Amino acid sequence: MIEISGLKKAKAVPALVRVNYILPMKLSNGYICAGGRTRYSSDMAKIPEYIIEEIRSKISISDVISQYVTLVPKGGRLWGICPFHNEKTPSFTVNEEKGFFHCFGCGKGGSVFNFLMEIDNLSFVEAAQVLSEKSGVHIKQESQEDIIKRDERDVLYELYSKLSESFHYILTNKDEAKEAREYLKNRRISDEMIDTFKIGYAPASPDWLYLFLRSKNYSEKLLSKSGIFSRNNPTYPLFMQRIIFPIMNNKGMVVAFGGRTLDKNQKAKYLNTPETPIFRKREQLFGLFQGLSHIKTLHETIICEGYFDVVALFQSGVRNATAPLGTAFTDEQANIIRRYADTCVLFFDQDSAGREATRKSILVLERAGITSQVVEAEEKSDPADLLQKNSETHLNDICKNRINGFDYLVKSALNKYDITLPEGKLSVFKEVKPYIEIIESEIKKHSYLKLLADVIDIDEMVIQRELQGSSRLSSESIKRDHQGRFHASEARTSHTRGNYQNQGENSALIHAATLSADMFLMLTLVNNRQYFQRVRKSVSIQKIIDPEAAEIYTALEESLREGETSFEYLLERIEDNTIRQMVIMSFGQNEFIEEAENIINEAVKKIKLRSLFSKQKKIVQQIKAASVQGINEIDLSKLLFEKKFIDEEIKNLRKS
Repeated sequence: MIEISGLKKAKAVPALVRVNYILPMKLSNGYICAGGRTRYSSDMAKIPEYIIEEIRSKISISDVISQYVTLVPKGGRLWGICPFHNEKTPSFTVNEEKGFFHCFGCGKGGSVFNFLMEIDNLSFVEAAQVLSEKSGVHIKQESQEDIIKRDERDVLYELYSKLSESFHYILTNKDEAKEAREYLKNRRISDEMIDTFKIGYAPASPDWLYLFLRSKNYSEKLLSKSGIFSRNNPTYPLFMQRIIFPIMNNKGMVVAFGGRTLDKNQKAKYLNTPETPIFRKREQLFGLFQGLSHIKTLHETIICEGYFDVVALFQSGVRNATAPLGTAFTDEQANIIRRYADTCVLFFDQDSAGREATRKSILVLERAGITSQVVEAEEKSDPADLLQKNSETHLNDICKNRINGFDYLVKSALNKYDITLPEGKLSVFKEVKPYIEIIESEIKKHSYLKLLADVIDIDEMVIQRELQGSSRLSSESIKRDHQGRFHASEARTSHTRGNYQNQGENSALIHAATLSADMFLMLTLVNNRQYFQRVRKSVSIQKIIDPEAAEIYTALEESLREGETSFEYLLERIEDNTIRQMVIMSFGQNEFIEEAENIINEAVKKIKLRSLFSKQKKIVQQIKAASVQGINEIDLSKLLFEKKFIDEEIKNLRKS
């Protein structure tokens, strides 16, 4: 049974919510599954972050720790014998200004909350309650309504997860799904892909799902919000006689379903779960979770149109494919991709609708600062159709045939208009103009204007005047934005762990000279959080080559997205204990505080140059290889142009 009294009645939610796992089991009507294992989850409310900050501001960490440890001032810090391990020489230090402690002997460290949790074996909430009494700050936990909403989301996650298992079980085991299995076989979808994406099947029966879930004590109110049933008839399932594709967030949690009908009488061929408390379709990408490791490795993702396209690409060995959810590619989805990749390849069907979707997606990617490329398929088919008609190898090879987004826009416009006529030249310009207008790099914009002028045989200054006549961007604002967008830096190997894990007073400070440019930048940003939002626009995580610094970057990024400013929550997001202790140690050191803006600017500049030099080296190698192996003039021209562009970027950056 699933008992969720807090969702049915306006009273306190019990301390533990009992949740039965839904496991495949035949009912009297022949469908879906029920329970076996039980888990218990605490519903302890989260203390609002502003309360944590207020407690911290009113509590002296040294006063609290002095009740357990004798502290002696030395070198701007307080020192004592660590209470967590046996030692003779003091290696336990407290930084009053920043409110943190750290032991160089055993590695324990954190805020005053962490100290109480360690010394008295308390939970975070219990430690907060103790400190609230000392500080006089009243702890206001989440309201009853907040608790109910949070618990409601948890139950929806659980419900979607178990329904996903059930739909998958029905597809792979039930006679009712025979037609669905045949359909997938005809589309050449392998059993491996069915398991990888947990593809399922929703039977044609209109009443089984609601009756079953109500028998498990899911409330009518919750089911009406679940997105699983019709809005017009809350007992009628949204998905019937459909192949089901579970939609997962980047953590692998099922948040929605997409369904492909097998009933020719149904009007909608594809149907998605409507938006719910756990799902916004503009912010999710199908296939992202399954392909995340490949996307991170390649720093690249392929965007296609639908569920079957993603599955077809995966089956063909292209494991970094994703797709928007039945809607146009959105800015929110581009921002998600930007966390993991700096290049996005568009692979849409090149019919009129697909070409328009490609054009709009190129603009979305440019706004997000992501390099766009487009697959040029000879056949006017999508990946799923190509797999059905050809081999996996053929589809994989097609994905390698690409051009950059600007070239695609120009090429598409040239196919539509006659540039031997003045009207045709103007039409090509208007087609490409929206893309050029949003380019923030002045050098990149100028370079593309020059290429466009050559293509349509118009003086570059004429095009420049035409663009400026309708553009709202001032040259000053373009230059200012340009200076914050280049992604590069010079490398220096990080010797982080060996340089600060020594015990004793001599290791009390981090030696900045031993740090990589990446780590120096991250520790400075940790101490000056107000600069991170600006820095992340010009230095993506893909440009951070020091893996330890990358973990700090990820923690800062997640904290920013969640609107968190407290140090406690930032530390919780850093999984590696050694890195966490280094962050703690950095607080209060002058190297990471004094002239922070100048330090950050210099570190960003180094990272930008490093990236540019790396790109420059690769292109030079490609040009040398081309001279030996032979290459057509168009491809060589592209390489030479790209090298010239990077050379100008480096020259401009060095002058700045």
